[in-house]
Amino acid sequence: MLAHYYPWYSAPPRTTTYRHWDGGGGCGATFCPPDDLQAASYPLLGPYDSRSAAVLAPHMQWAVQAKIDVLVVSWWGQGSYEDATVPAILDAAQAHGVKIAFTIEPGGRSVSRASSDLRYLSERYGGHPAYYRLSRPSKYARSPLPRGVVFVFRARFEEQRGERWAPALDSIRGTAHATLVVLDTWADRLGTDAGVRGELDRTHADGFYQYELGYPGLGPNRFPRSPDYWMLGTVGPGWDDRRLTRGGTTVIDREGGAYYERLWAQVVAARP
Repeated sequence: MLAHYYPWYSAPPRTTTYRHWDGGGGCGATFCPPDDLQAASYPLLGPYDSRSAAVLAPHMQWAVQAKIDVLVVSWWGQGSYEDATVPAILDAAQAHGVKIAFTIEPGGRSVSRASSDLRYLSERYGGHPAYYRLSRPSKYARSPLPRGVVFVFRARFEEQRGERWAPALDSIRGTAHATLVVLDTWADRLGTDAGVRGELDRTHADGFYQYELGYPGLGPNRFPRSPDYWMLGTVGPGWDDRRLTRGGTTVIDREGGAYYERLWAQVVAARP
């Protein structure tokens, strides 16, 4: 099982700022930590710093307790704040037997930079024991050798700008930095084998997922399967963005855990 992990945060005493907790405007402009946070729920550890060993250790312990095998780290590019947190995350993960993969986020991302970013992640972190590798051949990457795993959140953004993923992904095939790349793409294209193959041939990705599974209007999630591609099912406990984005209105009630249980049942029944 894989789970998204967001190392976006800073907090005293490591720093004087509450990065991401204060909404980016500082106390008084939007939110005012440590009591008033840009978060739907108040964290058990309080407004924490993502680089702190005192934070990373319990996070990894909780991941193990939840039977999570891999944490997929939100990554915002070479030299970003999140990039600087990765070494500490890898070390903490190794200490608890957890593996680490990555999600390349949209900020500053482009297809033209994708091959550079994939090579960077492989070169900089691929030698760490906690770096997740998976043997999963696909149509455009037939080698059975284990590869690092990288997700691309809302990869359709590049398509909307007229960019194409295939050349960037092909550029790392067969190299020392070959990576298993999983794209978050159009939900309505993933319900049939024909739809998935259309995405596969357009992007040359290794697999696909839907970050927004369960959002209103997406409908039931079905899982075509083939040795040519990897499909992942997504579950979540609910959603409430009223404090996360300006004017956010999307709320999916947790229903005391019932919503989460229903999504798990759907994914298990679909056998992705």
